[in-house]
Amino acid sequence: MGVVSYVEAPTVAGHLVAHILPGGSDYTRRKAEVIKQWWLFNDQMVCECEQEEVLQFSDWRAPCHVCYTRRDLKDRYNNAIRPITDARLLQPVPINKVGVQPTSATFKPLQSDEDLTDETVVAVGVEFVALRLDQNERGVGKAGRLSPSRITIIRGDGSLEGVAFVDDYIAQAEQKVEFLAQYCGVKPGDLEPTISNKPLTSPKAAYLRLRCLRDLGVKFVGYGLNSDFQVFNFQVNARAVCRTT
Repeated sequence: MGVVSYVEAPTVAGHLVAHILPGGSDYTRRKAEVIKQWWLFNDQMVCECEQEEVLQFSDWRAPCHVCYTRRDLKDRYNNAIRPITDARLLQPVPINKVGVQPTSATFKPLQSDEDLTDETVVAVGVEFVALRLDQNERGVGKAGRLSPSRITIIRGDGSLEGVAFVDDYIAQAEQKVEFLAQYCGVKPGDLEPTISNKPLTSPKAAYLRLRCLRDLGVKFVGYGLNSDFQVFNFQVNARAVCRTT
């Protein structure tokens, strides 16, 4: 079962979060010791939580949807996870405010004759910012958690080898952003849709781009990619990742 709630906070935009209680015979057989373990899904953050937190509603968290699961769901429907392989997801769709035009592109989008297969090699670079939340927002987000701020994906082969086809700046809902490095490629204002002149995208769109590449079977090259993918909450086959040092 699950509960979807609308969360409000004084310093962040209101949004939806989900508390999910996994069920089904397969789950209980594998992990009987955590049969009643609830999970919080808050944007790209996934973490364990207690049932007391799930049932704790207040003036800043209101339930808006409650879901139950049929006991015979798996017998009636095919719940297999479907791969995301639509390459159109890799095309840029900026979300900058109308009238704010991104500056000259630092990438060349994929062309119609460029096919992505399990033989394709791409280099990935991810930059992060830290989101600093107040103590009273403990139920909304995880204090000091990292959030991806820029993702660059570069062709590793073909006639355009070395040319990026994705260079996304990721808009941040939270305003308390701390830039982590002196020489970070992301500057104050770059992640704000109302004033940024960078090609902005949403966190969901950035996730779908990486998920599409993974499901297409491409090979990733980069530094610290396993921890980067962990922030996005998905795994990549170790044989598809080549770490650099």
